[in-house]
Amino acid sequence: MTELEWNGCQHTYPMLDFLRRPRRPSVRKLRLFAVGCWRRLIPVTEDCSAVNAIEVSERRADLRATMTELREAQKELEQIPRELTSQLSGLYSILEGRFSLRDARWSSWGAVEWAAKQLRPSELPEQCAILRELFGPLPFRPISFAKAWRSWNAATVPQLALAAYEERNLPAATLDPPKLALVADALEDAGCTDAELLGHLRGPGPHVRGCWALDLVLGKE
Repeated sequence: MTELEWNGCQHTYPMLDFLRRPRRPSVRKLRLFAVGCWRRLIPVTEDCSAVNAIEVSERRADLRATMTELREAQKELEQIPRELTSQLSGLYSILEGRFSLRDARWSSWGAVEWAAKQLRPSELPEQCAILRELFGPLPFRPISFAKAWRSWNAATVPQLALAAYEERNLPAATLDPPKLALVADALEDAGCTDAELLGHLRGPGPHVRGCWALDLVLGKE
């Protein structure tokens, strides 16, 4: 897959297959992708245990939820009314402890099927956009980041980046564009001239946790 094909792809499977090589993406990134797919559907799930599963899995991505919490969320899902169980079957894999590419595929397709049963437009283009938000150009070429930018002006850049990561717009849980723009401004003041990195942080989004540019600033994988 070329970068041009990546940017125009409308199905997640070839994108996920491409990410297998040469280096598998981190468990965190894969879990945040699955979370992003299902979080889009929170307004139509109408089930508290489903919403809880999404939120627990998201916390687990940053190791803020324990394996016990994952298992408890799984037990809650087992209490979903029978008529909803098959429709939400793809949500179970979002709570896997050792999250994998296979789990990401199953989670994303489960979200697509659930959306279709609710007569919503196809979720595949939106899911592809989430993958591009999480990985950007990095599967094709590195974006250089100077360590000195993190220490500039008493660590202003990582402090602003952490605030942007933590303080989101709910219920969509998207990152706040003005806060990301502040990160870009601070980066530029620190000496960054990379137009792609700065442009993504200043872009309208939607941006979510796992955003490739913000992760680069925070040193997350």
